[in-house]
Parts: sequence; C-alpha cells; structure tokens
Amino acid sequence: MLAILAFLLGLVSGLLLFFELFHLPREITLDWFGEVAVKIIFALIIIVAAVLIYSYRYVEGGIVSLVMAIIILILWRDVVPGLLALMAGLLGIFAKEI
Repeated sequence: MLAILAFLLGLVSGLLLFFELFHLPREITLDWFGEVAVKIIFALIIIVAAVLIYSYRYVEGGIVSLVMAIIILILWRDVVPGLLALMAGLLGIFAKEI
C-alpha cells in the first residue's frame, strides 16, 4: 500500500516539474534552455524512481527520489514537487519494512 502511494506521489511530482516548463518567459535565452533541459531530465529521473518503487525496488527508487528531491529543493526552491518527491522517497524506503 505504501509503495502505491509512493509511486503516485513520485509520478505527480515528476509531472508537476515537467508541466512547469510550459510557462514561457518574455525573453528566451540560452540560460533558459539549459534550465529547461535540466528540469526535464530531473522530472524523468523522478518518474523512473517512482516506477522503481512500484516495481518492488523500494529502497533504490526511494534513495533516487530523495536525492532528486533534495537537489530540487536546493537549486530551484520548487516546494511542491520537491516535497512530493521527498515524501515519495521516504515512503519508498519504508515500504519494504511494512
């Protein structure tokens, strides 16, 4: 049950991070393209971590999700996707214990 909840939280976190990219700035610069590329990669990594949690690799997916959540919270201060990924990682790690 915790694994399904962790999967859903990780999936929502990755999708929120991905859908944030549809807000175009007034000036499109090379820095913006770099940030978009990094956010797409991070969103895909979080979604893959959620799939790992769902496919009975609880600890591996939980650790990947925790690391990505900490990086997201430090780099961009995106609170909602970062906290959802953090909760998904913690639930993924504890899903094996219960």
